[in-house]
Amino acid sequence: MRLHLCQRLPSKANLAARDIITPANHFCVSGCGDVESVQHLFLSCSTFGSLWSSLRAWIEFSAADPQHLSDHFVQFTYSLGGTRARRSFLQLIWMLPMNPTPSIVEFNKILTSLVKIKHYPIAISLSHQLEFNGIKPDVFTLSILINCYCHVGHITFAFSIFAKILKFGYQPDVITLNTLIKGMCFNGKVKEALHFHDHVLAHGFHLNQVSYGTLINGLCKIGETRAALQVLRQTEGKLVKPNVVMYTTIIYNLWRITRAWELLDEMHDVGQPADVTTFNSLLHALCKNHYVDKAIALVKKIKNQGIQPNMYTYNILIDGLCKEGRLKNAQEIFQDLLIKGYSLNIQTYNVMINGLCKEGLFDEVEALLSIMEDSGIIPNAVTYETIICALFHKDMIEEAEKLLHEMISRGSSIISSGGEVKACWSVVKLQRSFSCPYSSSGRLAYVGKAYYKGVNSQRKALSVGAELQRAAVAGIGC
Repeated sequence: MRLHLCQRLPSKANLAARDIITPANHFCVSGCGDVESVQHLFLSCSTFGSLWSSLRAWIEFSAADPQHLSDHFVQFTYSLGGTRARRSFLQLIWMLPMNPTPSIVEFNKILTSLVKIKHYPIAISLSHQLEFNGIKPDVFTLSILINCYCHVGHITFAFSIFAKILKFGYQPDVITLNTLIKGMCFNGKVKEALHFHDHVLAHGFHLNQVSYGTLINGLCKIGETRAALQVLRQTEGKLVKPNVVMYTTIIYNLWRITRAWELLDEMHDVGQPADVTTFNSLLHALCKNHYVDKAIALVKKIKNQGIQPNMYTYNILIDGLCKEGRLKNAQEIFQDLLIKGYSLNIQTYNVMINGLCKEGLFDEVEALLSIMEDSGIIPNAVTYETIICALFHKDMIEEAEKLLHEMISRGSSIISSGGEVKACWSVVKLQRSFSCPYSSSGRLAYVGKAYYKGVNSQRKALSVGAELQRAAVAGIGC
């Protein structure tokens, strides 16, 4: 790092070494009389070198004076905090004035690091800075930009970058094409993604299993299972072969159980044996269509085939049994999992708690909560919302209010286990849904503010409080 920076920063010593200025003009611009090397400018110059210690004091960053340029670089890029986005930004600032300018590969590394932490707007902004400084992007840079624009919902801009790839004479690879297909599907433009698929094939481009898997998933999400099957059939006779993911996605979304079984047999025939995820999709379809006995038989069947069910398998089965009113069967499976030492997750407990709440078995719910916490699993927003809803429906207002206060007091732990946004809107939904002592606008606002006071977010507290007030004024839940 030290040698790399010393050679490329435009100090007078470096400029003289490249015959850009005469050796006689290589003295420091501060007038100190020393040669203006990079080491001198950053570390030993009485004028410029001392600026760094002043800057550190100004931003209240405590550190020893660096003895090497590489140490100076590390101090500078880490001084604004520990976030990778800030460090990436400062690294780019360091690199732009280098002479000669670093290759686009170095800048791509920074943009990639920003994308990995989902700082898409920052990556877009920095890419504009590169072009402003005359640094030409390569196909990888432009592909990164397409990905960023897709994630922020600007599909038109993503296609303008794609047009730039073609204009520059670059050959877009399948990753770039997949990024556009995924971006369109993610932003609800599935039909446009299908048209794009037809267009790229017509122009001689090749797609892969990821391409078709993305299209199938997008179609299934908008309820177009029949169209998803047609896309699956399009892969037949081509270089792209249907894989387990494609079949599993369709099976998960099918309502016709006979068709799901047919696809399962087809998977075996084409050499794509089903895995536990595929069987979970079929299990989900069976439970969704109220075939819980067949679901139980399926779990036994996959065990006999040597495939080990996972916790998601049991979550689907327990939930299906509870929804069919077969709580006793669900409890038997749950207890069996506990006895055999399975590592139950929060979803498993929530499914079981939901089944108990529907039957009004709150003593058993309390006992299960105790087992849950003894196992080190913290109730999340869904847990509390499920129980509080059930208590209100049973007119157990005092118990519901008590649990709501507990949820508010444990706000930070709920967020860590359930997600900040989900926890926030759980409170909103609870206040909207029930006629209770919290119906007045002041009490509603209090609940929202109190909840977020516990998680140190005043802005969100006020936002939630205002939303709750609007709900109360409009008569929602009153």
